[in-house]
Amino acid sequence: MKKALIVLVGLAVGTVGFAQDGQSWTDRAIATSITVAKNLWGKLEKEGRPLAERLLKSAPDYYKSSQKTLADMVAKVNKADLPKTFREKQEFALQVWKLRGAIDVVSLSDPNVVKSLINLRPEDVSKMQKDLRDSEAKLKKANFPGI
Repeated sequence: MKKALIVLVGLAVGTVGFAQDGQSWTDRAIATSITVAKNLWGKLEKEGRPLAERLLKSAPDYYKSSQKTLADMVAKVNKADLPKTFREKQEFALQVWKLRGAIDVVSLSDPNVVKSLINLRPEDVSKMQKDLRDSEAKLKKANFPGI
């Protein structure tokens, strides 16, 4: 599964390099990464718990760190310390999409598996979902692109 995701991201980033729309290659790579994150999020929504548990078991440290990453993002949004440049906004939107995917993986997984692998209780996961929804609402209200 990891190899397939790496190949998919590599192909997506590689094909973006051929586009000629005036953006730098790093801007196009970030935009493609956002698209890939959105597509993976959609796939997770369709396939549900089996895919979520496979992803959680393949990289528990990544999902465990999502709690701290979310707390950092929420603090930025609450302080209105939002990025100013186009690239910074894209990178922030990518971070939001990655967090959304990580939180969905955790929430779709069996609570016992989540507790044993990353030591999060269902209440913690519910709070993470609420914090993310609240932050996304604030970003949408501020017309933040990519959310």
